[in-house]
Amino acid sequence: MGWIPDDGGNIWAHLGSIQDCAAALVRELETYYTPYRELVNRDMIVAGSAPDERFAELCLLLERHRSSRVLTTALLTEHGNATRSLALAAETVSRRYAESDGAAAARATTLLPRQPGDPS
Repeated sequence: MGWIPDDGGNIWAHLGSIQDCAAALVRELETYYTPYRELVNRDMIVAGSAPDERFAELCLLLERHRSSRVLTTALLTEHGNATRSLALAAETVSRRYAESDGAAAARATTLLPRQPGDPS
């Protein structure tokens, strides 16, 4: 159990659980999201044949549909990237606070080598 200081007091957090959550999030992303996102993105880039220019409404509709496909692939990619960044941030924060908790709990003599002439 570690604590994360806050201006309003102490927030207690189970750092191991945060690390476990971050690892699980990455596993979920890599197992269930990324492979299917790649399939969707690949399907989204396939363009249909262009209609006759005399059908202006159809041409406009297909152009808007193409724009929405491009936006969808960008959003799907960005969502995956943001999810991975969140997992990395959670892992980094929990690791850094776990390290600082350990350093705070250690005695100075544990952290620094004894020098000749230091009192016992």
